[in-house]
Order: sequence, then structure tokens, then C-alpha cells
Amino acid sequence: MYRKALVIDDSELERYLSEKLIRKYHFAEHVMCFNSAVEALAYLHNVADTPGNFPDIIFLDIHMPLMTGFEFMDKYLEFPAYLKEQCSIILFSSTDAYVDHVKMKSYPVIHKFVRKPLSEAKLNDLRVRE
Repeated sequence: MYRKALVIDDSELERYLSEKLIRKYHFAEHVMCFNSAVEALAYLHNVADTPGNFPDIIFLDIHMPLMTGFEFMDKYLEFPAYLKEQCSIILFSSTDAYVDHVKMKSYPVIHKFVRKPLSEAKLNDLRVRE
């Protein structure tokens, strides 16, 4: 079980469903949701000095207003290596565009792409810490 999961998605419905599934299937002890990448980055900067508060896994929507998932990743890469090493980034999208998969490969800290919506099977495929 992950200790802390973050869901970053501009869709209220997707955030709600993702949080419910993460809790229902005991995927993470704590779940935090953000409706924008800007808010999520601010939170990460606030907890960066306390590594125990940094998330273990982030579900990151690609297509969001204000800041896309890839723009978030550009800023996320500025965090210290020890923080990035403890956190898995999962790109999370309702589209399965080839261009997104190609761009994803330019970010070595992205661990996987998951097509929305989340499901028990998709969460089980992501389990690495039991």
C-alpha cells in the first residue's frame, strides 16, 4: 500500500471517482486531490522540506487548463532527486494519443500511462509496495 497518493485532474468527477477507488481498494493510506497542476505544485513545494509528506504516487492528468500535465512535469523535474526517486508519476488521461506517449518518454520520471477511468484492475497493476 502506498502511503500518500495525489490526484491532479481538472475534472471534478474524475477526482471524486479516483479518490473513491483508491480508498475502496486500499491503494493508499492518504489521498489528496487537486483540480489544477498549479495548486499541486504549490503543495509539493510546501512539503518538499519534509520528505515524509511528499507523495509516493501522483496520478497526473495530461490535458488541463492553465498548466498541462507536461508543463507540470517541466516544473516537477526541478525537485531534488531524492524526492523524485520516492514518487511514482502516473500519467492519467481519457485520450490515448500517440503524441502523448511519445512526449511521455522524454520524462524519465514518468512510470506509466493509465487510461481513465481508474479501476481495481488498473490499481492492482500499479501496486509495488505491499
